[in-house]
Amino acid sequence: MDHRTKSFDIYSIQDVRLGQRMKLIISGRPRAQQRPRVALFRRKGRREKQLIYSPSQKLQNELRDILRSIIHPRVEGIGGARKGNKKHSLCLFEELSPLKAEIKFFIPRPKSHFKKNCVRSISNLVPHATSKKHVSKPDVDNMVKLVLDAMQGVVYRNDSHIDTVIATKAYDNVGPCTGRISIDVSISPKARNDNENEEENDVIVIE
Repeated sequence: MDHRTKSFDIYSIQDVRLGQRMKLIISGRPRAQQRPRVALFRRKGRREKQLIYSPSQKLQNELRDILRSIIHPRVEGIGGARKGNKKHSLCLFEELSPLKAEIKFFIPRPKSHFKKNCVRSISNLVPHATSKKHVSKPDVDNMVKLVLDAMQGVVYRNDSHIDTVIATKAYDNVGPCTGRISIDVSISPKARNDNENEEENDVIVIE
């Protein structure tokens, strides 16, 4: 199955388990979620109207399509049997599961980080570039928002299920350094602890 879109591709699939975990790396330049915009248009003989749209919708759809192509073959049928509801059959996690998301953004390196007349490669970085930190746009919180929104309807029903987010950004340090996104979604440690406590409370000791 072809996972490639115009902006993203699958770099590696490390772990995808129904209701437990999704860990994978997507190759492509990390992008920030842009604010909604307003466009004005007028038809002949009619009043001017406002149209509110999201400039990032296309990127979200591309990322969602890649996730769907990976997840749906693994959960189709299984999820429906478990939930007994077709509406929830194609999500990796149950509707009410509190989730933890760890997202790492690896930003493409600029041309100035590489030696002149050399192929883009981690081995051809100039000395000062190896320790260079990424402290410019895009903002990490806006990149997180785009990824969380893209996972809605595929990984989980709504990003309100996320109760823990760990996010970092840095320059890419693999291969040609053209950008990657590492996504790791799992059951929140808080939820696991609550389940363990419930199991302990359910134990009845008979002497």
